[in-house]
Amino acid sequence: METSALIHYKIRRKSDGLFSSGGEFPSFDAVGKVWTRHNHLSCHLALVVERLEGRGKNRKPWPYEDCEIVMVEYSYSHSLAFTSTLEKYKNKLSL
Repeated sequence: METSALIHYKIRRKSDGLFSSGGEFPSFDAVGKVWTRHNHLSCHLALVVERLEGRGKNRKPWPYEDCEIVMVEYSYSHSLAFTSTLEKYKNKLSL
């Protein structure tokens, strides 16, 4: 059985452990947004900076002051045994 892993990225607020929702003006919740590539996360941060800069005197504070970037590793394994189980149930359908 072959095992593979995916690395994804999230932004976590240190004070309460909540995650960024992403977007131009992010909020924080228990689930948050997952960025599947590091460059997607970088683009998000650049967008936040651009939007904050564009507000001039009405600029909001940097939303990620008390935050850290966390890498989330998802591992999965490939198995043919489950495929045969799916086929068994599919064959029970009256088509």
